[in-house]
Amino acid sequence: MTGCDGLNVTERTSAVAATAVLVLSLVAVGALLTGVAAQKQPPEGPLTTEATPGEAGVENEFTFAFNASEISDERDVQEIRIDFDEASGVDAAAITEDDITIEGQDTGTPSVDATTEEAPGVLLVTASDTFTLANEGGLLNVTVSGVTVPNEGTFDSSIEFLDAEESDVIAVGNDQYEIGETSSDPASFAVTIQGTNSPVSEGESLQVDAEIENTGDESGSQTVDLSVDGLGSDQASVSLDGGASTVETFSVDTAEGDAGTYTATVSSEDSSDSTSVEVQAGTSEGPLTTEATPGEAGVENEFTFAFNASEISDERSVLEIRLNFDEASGVDTAAIAEDDVTIQGESTGTPGVDATTEEAPGVLLVTASDTFTLDNEGGLLNVTVSGVTVPNEGTFDSEIAFLDDEEGATIAVGSDDYTVDEGEADGPPPVVGDNPPRDLNGDGLYRDTDGNGEFSIGDVQIFFQNRDADAVRNNPEFFNFDGGQSPDVSVGDVQALFMDFVDGE
Repeated sequence: MTGCDGLNVTERTSAVAATAVLVLSLVAVGALLTGVAAQKQPPEGPLTTEATPGEAGVENEFTFAFNASEISDERDVQEIRIDFDEASGVDAAAITEDDITIEGQDTGTPSVDATTEEAPGVLLVTASDTFTLANEGGLLNVTVSGVTVPNEGTFDSSIEFLDAEESDVIAVGNDQYEIGETSSDPASFAVTIQGTNSPVSEGESLQVDAEIENTGDESGSQTVDLSVDGLGSDQASVSLDGGASTVETFSVDTAEGDAGTYTATVSSEDSSDSTSVEVQAGTSEGPLTTEATPGEAGVENEFTFAFNASEISDERSVLEIRLNFDEASGVDTAAIAEDDVTIQGESTGTPGVDATTEEAPGVLLVTASDTFTLDNEGGLLNVTVSGVTVPNEGTFDSEIAFLDDEEGATIAVGSDDYTVDEGEADGPPPVVGDNPPRDLNGDGLYRDTDGNGEFSIGDVQIFFQNRDADAVRNNPEFFNFDGGQSPDVSVGDVQALFMDFVDGE
């Protein structure tokens, strides 16, 4: 039989049957795929996402707290996917493994081996050890620090735990977090005293250095004050951006009679800092008498610096004394040893001397073995220096200064002068030229008649030629070369001088 469409009944029946089979097959496949998809859907656990401080434009610490108590999947987890939401603007590529901590009630705290930006706002974290969610029994926390969120708003967040072998999602958690406007603290000026030039002497300026820091976020200006009760005050106008700091130096003048201990306070509108400062009595001046004995150039002299301390009331301890012989004198202070110096006072007794130092040309610094004060002297304090050769003649300035043991400041000073002259000559005047004859061996006879420092045949000839000169005739005792009793110089003395030369050859 043939239908109107040209197909016979048998053919039509076969087509319908084939269509039915196809439809049933598609339905069966769809149902199967739906079942598989249902089986592959990962379980979802509660997630709480917190961002602290939850402000845009600053670093936040994120805590993803996932409750794994309902998760029974025993597959190993080694990777965690964290989604901050692309709309937040979080740069996941800037997050490093050191910024992340993983901690669970059963997993402990596995370290993080690597971090990867998987997509904008999506971070893939690789742990150093695998773990399973099935044995957590509670929270598993993933903490990410130092995350800057550029944008404000409410953003979606999610965390996924991936199968270590297949990278399938084992479990997932979803939440939201809020990022608000960055808070701004008003300007606040914190004050910290950094140091002072205390102690100072009367008449010097007392200085205080203070750091002023704006601990707020906003810029500001304040007047910062220094107050030293009983002395005076100072102030400075300070302008600082948020978080910036500066160091200001404040100054207060002192005057005679201000000696004492004070409290210096530096204050802003928000804070203050204080420290103790000291003003010491200024340098006192006392009478000094300087004597050089015998006061002759080219020989050893003993110097006595006699300082009258009866008017000194300063109670600071003295350990060092500075003696100035005047550079023009030519005194070599480096050659003066501690054994050459004696210190003696009416109240101090005789402290020993530990060291001597050439502080400058002609200036000697003496360090005593014990400290003493000048206020209890009631009279002279003598410093004696022996064995001092003064090369030059003339009148020279002298000075003695007593130094504070702690700060090295000058407590008291005395000034004078002393005179060193040529002195009396021990031998005869010059026979020829300007140089007097010289006794080269210390026997009292002046064989070096030309005074050039050597005994030669020339000295014999000069003596012979000038034996009748006044310099020889008037000083026969220096030319008695033959050892005779006659007070006069004779040819015998010339012959004896010649024989001395021959014997010396």
